Amino acid sequence: MIYTLFIKCACGPNLIEPFERTVEVPSHFALDELHWLILDLVAFDGEDHLSGFYVARSWKGPKAWLLDDSEETPWERTLEEIYPLPAKRYLYFLYDFGVSWIFEIQKEKEKAEEDGADYPCLIKSVGSPPTEYPVMDVSVF
Repeated sequence: MIYTLFIKCACGPNLIEPFERTVEVPSHFALDELHWLILDLVAFDGEDHLSGFYVARSWKGPKAWLLDDSEETPWERTLEEIYPLPAKRYLYFLYDFGVSWIFEIQKEKEKAEEDGADYPCLIKSVGSPPTEYPVMDVSVF
């Protein structure tokens, strides 16, 4: 099964314009793979920052974290294990706990896999990726 996911940056320190991507991924896509896909879409390095997934009504609301130390392989959980979510709940990806880049992930639909198609597949793109680290004028120091 193929899931169509709508991913938007809900919050970030340098978010100036909307950043939204619609992608198709296999339902067996793991959270680790989704983590790297989002970082590729936004063109962030991702090597040095803590990150995690949670479910909530909004990015600001109380969080139900999907990854914790009680699981042996939390990053191997798949989208088909997570969806469907409870009513009025969304999946969120928090990247860099220090500055809090937050991405909302909505599953829009599912369909059968197409023969010969490569997944993940970018379907729609709105806005330019935000800058992870703004260029600072060091001459003022």
